[in-house]
Amino acid sequence: MFPYIVPVYFSAILFNILLAPMNVYLTQVAYQIFDNAKTTGLLESFYSLGFLIGSLTYKFLCTKFPMSRLIQTSLLLVPVTLAIFGSAHSLPVALLGLAGLGIVIPFFNISSKTIIQNKVPQAKLGVIFNSYFALMNLSQPIGLLGIPVLIGVFGVTSVLLVGGAFYLIAAIMLVLFNQISVELNE
Repeated sequence: MFPYIVPVYFSAILFNILLAPMNVYLTQVAYQIFDNAKTTGLLESFYSLGFLIGSLTYKFLCTKFPMSRLIQTSLLLVPVTLAIFGSAHSLPVALLGLAGLGIVIPFFNISSKTIIQNKVPQAKLGVIFNSYFALMNLSQPIGLLGIPVLIGVFGVTSVLLVGGAFYLIAAIMLVLFNQISVELNE
């Protein structure tokens, strides 16, 4: 009934699979790249700080830019910031990548949920949100169970870079083929 929401669902599922194991990434980067498990807390703090900055910044930017553009931008910036974090061999670069990742995530999360609230009639909103969260819950184990196995085989840097590259390709295709419709702004 709401075909313009399908790409939002699809991108949310990819987003969820890739980012569900964030704590695994943080601990593995701290251990494998920086050889210091104690940096995990610092990495988590910068990610959370970025998330807070992104959430606060969103309020100001959502009135200046259409939601479809905010979603498109976040779709493209998530894999870029993830790659910066994953390829970093210095702590300041990793922290910068994590803060950037934290900043762009609210742009997708808030916009996608707002779009659903604004575009779906009240009578169908419960069903749509229920299916959205059911898909998120069903996709999360793929990332939580599969990505740690891949990290064990290929290493955290390879998984972050290859996973980010696949996500970037999917995001570029969604943007190029106008799958994040301007109808979402109306």
